[in-house]
Amino acid sequence: LVTNDGEIISASDIEDKLGDQIKAGTLIRKIEKNHFDVDATHWQKKLAIKANSDEGLRFTCRLRDLPNPVPSS
Repeated sequence: LVTNDGEIISASDIEDKLGDQIKAGTLIRKIEKNHFDVDATHWQKKLAIKANSDEGLRFTCRLRDLPNPVPSS
């Protein structure tokens, strides 16, 4: 990236040097937690399960595949 003054800015320095200017010129913002907690959203992952007529529906998955936090229901 080259500024209007001819200064070359590396990709790793863009936020440090131009971050405030970029924020002032755009509507890009992190959503505040009092509106919506983006860090606590639920996510979905594909999981193949198969019902057994004798036992009903039962499945096992790895702990790392569970959401964090685990939903209460």
